[in-house]
Amino acid sequence: MAGASSAGAQDGDSRSGLCKLGSYITVRAVALAAAGSSFFVVFQPVILSLEFEQRAIIYRQDLRGENQLVIESSLLSLLVPTLEGYNNSNNSNNDDNTVTNENLGKTISGKLKVIVVSSEVSEPITVYEGLPVPNCSSLCTISLDPMSSQTADAVVWNAKWTNAGKIPKTKPSGQRWVFSCWYESPIYSGHHVSQENVAALKQNVDWTLSYRSESDFVQPMGAMQQIPDSRGVLENAAQGKDKLLLWFASNCEGSRMEFFSHLTAMLPPGRVVLHGGCGTSNPCSSREGGRTIMAVAIVASCVAVVLRGLGLASDRLLLTISTLLTFSLLLTFSRANKIEDPVCLEKLYGKFKFYASFENSRCKDYITEKLWRPYMKGMVPLVLGGLGRADYENLVPGASFVHVDDFGSMRDLADFLLKVDGDDGAYSKFFAWRSSMSVMEDRWAQIKPYCTLCEALHKPPDQQQPQRRFGNLTSWFYDSCREEVPYL
Repeated sequence: MAGASSAGAQDGDSRSGLCKLGSYITVRAVALAAAGSSFFVVFQPVILSLEFEQRAIIYRQDLRGENQLVIESSLLSLLVPTLEGYNNSNNSNNDDNTVTNENLGKTISGKLKVIVVSSEVSEPITVYEGLPVPNCSSLCTISLDPMSSQTADAVVWNAKWTNAGKIPKTKPSGQRWVFSCWYESPIYSGHHVSQENVAALKQNVDWTLSYRSESDFVQPMGAMQQIPDSRGVLENAAQGKDKLLLWFASNCEGSRMEFFSHLTAMLPPGRVVLHGGCGTSNPCSSREGGRTIMAVAIVASCVAVVLRGLGLASDRLLLTISTLLTFSLLLTFSRANKIEDPVCLEKLYGKFKFYASFENSRCKDYITEKLWRPYMKGMVPLVLGGLGRADYENLVPGASFVHVDDFGSMRDLADFLLKVDGDDGAYSKFFAWRSSMSVMEDRWAQIKPYCTLCEALHKPPDQQQPQRRFGNLTSWFYDSCREEVPYL
C-alpha cells in the first residue's frame, strides 16, 4: 500500500507538474501572439522535464522578407530556448564550476567568467541568459541583469540599444568594456545614430565586437564554411528560373530605392519584381497557414484523446498536442495573423536568378542578412553596400556575387545582367562555391565571437589582445561611411 501511495503521490506530482508546465507554455504562446509580428513560426514544443523550472524549446523562423525580426527583450525572454545537453540542475551545486556539455562531448573546466550584455532588444546571444556560451571550450555565462555589471568580468554595451543614462562614468578595476553595435550602421538616413551613447562609452571601452573586420571580435551577420566533401557544381543553375531580379523591401526611403527604379527601367518588363511595403504584397503571406495548423491540431487532439482513453497515449502527448492547438488558435486569431508559407516562398525564390541585396547605408563592412538570403535560396546576390567589393570578399567568394560598383554606368550594369541572363553557363559559374562551401546558420555566426571574447577573458591580462586599438571610438565608428550611390 505504501508503494501504491508513493506511486499515487508521484503521479499526482507529475500531473501537477504537467499542469504548471502547460500554463507556462500557454503564457509563452500569448507573449508570442502579443508581439504581433507577421512571421511564420515553426514550432514544436519539446518537453524537457516535468519540473516547472525547465523550459520548452520553440523553433521559429523569420521569413518576412527584408526586415529582420526585432522583439523587445521582455517578450523574447518568454521564448528562451534551453541549450541542449546542458545540465542546469547540477550546476548550482558545482563548486569548481565544471560543466559537462554533451553537445561538445567533453567537459569544460575552469573559473566561471560572467559576461553582461547591455541591450534593450534581443540579440542571438541573449537567448542563452544564465547559460554557458554555447559550443565554447572556455567557461563563461551570459547575464542580462544590470545589477551584475559591478561584478562581471566584461560588459558588452550595445551602442544603439542602451540607455545612455544607465552607462556609469567609471568601471570596476579589471573589468573589460566591449563596444557593440548589433546590428546597426553608424548612419541612417544621413544622420549619425547613437551619438549620446557613443560619447558616454568612448572613455572606458577596451575592445570592440561588431561587423567591422578590424574589430577585436568580429561578428558578421552570416558566414561561409568549408565542407569536408565536394558536392560538385550545379550543371545548370538557371533551370526553372524565368524571372530576372527579385527584391523584398519595406523601407522605401533613401537612394537605394531610386537606384532600383532606374535599373528596373532598363530591364525587360515583368521580369523584375519588388515585393513588400515598397511594392506589391507578398503572395506567400496569408492567414491560411494558421488555419491549416489549427485543423491539424484539432484532428491530432481528437486522436490523442481517444488513444489516451484506451491507455495508448500519455499525458505528455496530450500536453504537447494541446500546446500545438493553443499556438494555432493564437496564430490564426491574434494580430500575428499573417503567416508566410515556406513552401510558397521556396517556389517564389526558385523563379529568380538575382536578388537585390541593397543595404540602407554604405558603411565599411556593414553587410546584413540581405546578403545571405539569396545564397540560402539559390539566387545570385546583386549587392549595393559596404565601401566596395573588398568588404564582401572578406565574407564570400568574389565570383559568387555582383557588386554595383563594378560597372561604369547603370546601362553597363543592366547590359551585364541581361548578358548573363542569356548564358546559362555563365550564370552557373556564380554557384561554383557550392562544391566546397556552405552557408553557416546566421545565429551561430553571430554567437561565435562571444566564445572568442570568453577565451580572451580566461587569459592573463598580459596575454590578452591590446586594448583600445581603435584609437578614437567616435572617429572609428562614424568615419567609416560614404553617402553616395553610384550612377545617381
